[in-house]
Amino acid sequence: MPEPLIMRLHNTVVGELRPGADRSRISMRIEPSYDPNGVTLTESFTALPGQQAPVEEFSNLLGGYLPEGNHRTVMASRRGVDPGDLLALLREFGGSVAGAVTVLPASVSPTDASAGWVEKMSERVLADRLRQALNDTDQAVPDDSRSTLPGYQPKVVARRAGRGWGQPHGTAHSTHILKPQVPHRASRLIDEHYGHLLAQSAGLADYTSSLHVANDVVFLAIERYDRRTVPDGTVTLIHQEDAAQALGLNWRTADSKFEDPHRAGNPARPSTGR
Repeated sequence: MPEPLIMRLHNTVVGELRPGADRSRISMRIEPSYDPNGVTLTESFTALPGQQAPVEEFSNLLGGYLPEGNHRTVMASRRGVDPGDLLALLREFGGSVAGAVTVLPASVSPTDASAGWVEKMSERVLADRLRQALNDTDQAVPDDSRSTLPGYQPKVVARRAGRGWGQPHGTAHSTHILKPQVPHRASRLIDEHYGHLLAQSAGLADYTSSLHVANDVVFLAIERYDRRTVPDGTVTLIHQEDAAQALGLNWRTADSKFEDPHRAGNPARPSTGR
């Protein structure tokens, strides 16, 4: 029998995950002792100690932390799990997601330094990882990593290592998102960087982004706004959720996040008209 999975927020146990009525759903009774210490877990439901979390909203919250589209399909295949099996995906990739939520086997502590480490990458290795993420749509995640991020763009999660980059293994957290330039959409990377600079200049963002080249691979390095590195080198987590999670949108299909370009009034899809 698989080891139980424990969900935490900032290292505080929220509860144990259990299978739902189908593979795309999970359930959890929130620990009676759960104290969020002033941090809101989600806007989609109220996390009341001792109560059952609402299955739909809870499943969509955690599903919203997982990769999307081809990324999910490929990454699930590499681990031998069904891309629609939420519990299995969280077992593989829930150790380091966006925000301060972690999902780990009961025997693994998020504060155990030996459960995660960072492999320093040479420029050649970094270029290989970026090409892998671009060509294979698998985020170049190592077989022993529990990290992932949502989104459609090819990316590699990394940690700053001096003037270079390291790749997290196990439960280790990243500090940056590295996005390789897509050859047939080369200008989009520049556009994104320019958007970051505009946001910083307007005082709307304090994270940094910068353009780099590894061998012949151009990439954008984006500082994660949900991570902070303290003086001793420890990476601390800042909790967040995106609007799709806050609204409880269906994690199983990315269409639920985007307006229908042909039918803006489609009630099954988000719309600025409502």
